[in-house]
Amino acid sequence: MTSFVLQVQSYLTQKLGTERNECEDAVAFSLRNGAFAVSDGATEAFASRYWSRLLVRTWVRTPSASRKAPFLEMVNRLGERTTERWRNKKLPWYAEEKAKDGSFATFVGLTLECYDDKLRWRSLAIGDSCLVHERSGSLIGSFPISEPEQFGFRPVLLPSNVAGQSAVAESIAEHEGAVEEGDEFYLFSDSVANWYLQGKRTNADFVFEFEQLLARGSTSELDILFDEQRAASRMRNDDIAAIRVRVG
Repeated sequence: MTSFVLQVQSYLTQKLGTERNECEDAVAFSLRNGAFAVSDGATEAFASRYWSRLLVRTWVRTPSASRKAPFLEMVNRLGERTTERWRNKKLPWYAEEKAKDGSFATFVGLTLECYDDKLRWRSLAIGDSCLVHERSGSLIGSFPISEPEQFGFRPVLLPSNVAGQSAVAESIAEHEGAVEEGDEFYLFSDSVANWYLQGKRTNADFVFEFEQLLARGSTSELDILFDEQRAASRMRNDDIAAIRVRVG
């Protein structure tokens, strides 16, 4: 990545009415590996916060996992590790029942790779966490969901339980393309992805404000913006995870 300069900012916050340590979304990135990831833990599942954080932190340290087969191998290893972790802990009876089903999360990852002094991007995703690609302020694409109407309440989820992982393998989406100087990539969990795509469609001022605040890393001002957007019913009250990557 030495031929390119990357500007990276991230933002993570919990839903209203919860504490910071209850946020089940997760973000991680590695500039050394040119890897960036967002995951959204399923609220009703067991220990989803742990699972989503484990997924993103391991993935950005594992460059080979940017492709589907190595990604599934990584998830399998993490699933075995997670199952063993909870098996060795004394849990309340109600938590023991949930632990049998395991944890669940959506996931989206981005890698930037150099080939012959040209930069290319690759994305791998499952569920409704999204990668948005922009060039000169215009939307180039959004993956794996491209339209706000496509968001629902039952996204495909990546399970920690190894027995259930093969059933969702076909739902893992892969995309790739060329990168130009000035390109921007956003990785979003579902609520902010839905809100952002709706705002882009109408050229809403709040989307421009969001882009500027995130680019400056203005966390406190982003908190205010999202409080206002939730109060105006423009977005669901949910955890929010976002990463911005600009290629210079």
